[in-house]
Amino acid sequence: MGKGEKQMISYQQLCEIYRLEKSTNLLCELPKNFENDIKELIYNLSLKNDQNSAVELYNIKNRLKELFRLRMQKIALAALMVKKVNTELKNELEFFNKLQELVEKQLSWIESIENQKSISQDSITIKILKDIEEYISAKGEPKGPYKKDQVVKTEKEEAEWLIKTGLAVKVD
Repeated sequence: MGKGEKQMISYQQLCEIYRLEKSTNLLCELPKNFENDIKELIYNLSLKNDQNSAVELYNIKNRLKELFRLRMQKIALAALMVKKVNTELKNELEFFNKLQELVEKQLSWIESIENQKSISQDSITIKILKDIEEYISAKGEPKGPYKKDQVVKTEKEEAEWLIKTGLAVKVD
């Protein structure tokens, strides 16, 4: 490193961060400017053409992958447990938010159980005539997607609307 160059993080420091991350179930706070420092480190090493730099670059990339796999596991667990995640990294926040959406979508069937009671009491069986993408019903509930020739039991009002618009026929 020449005079005036500064390197904020090293492979050894990255290993220490990984060791700390591995030692707890909580998401560890990363050093300030971690992403930029890592980008700078990788960029600077990629400019060098010597064997030692190539080996160090390879090791850094592998350690980073291990670190972020571990962090993603923790984030995924937090999403499943409906907890908040303490990170300032944009990618990790996006990952957490998408996982939370998926968890909520998977658990939404519980809410639909109550709705099933009313569906079975006042419902009609219909056959779908053409593919229908997911849509929001007049009651504000997501419906579909449905495939052509799929047989569906749905609320009377919804069935009548699908029949009236030519998207379905009643099945006896």
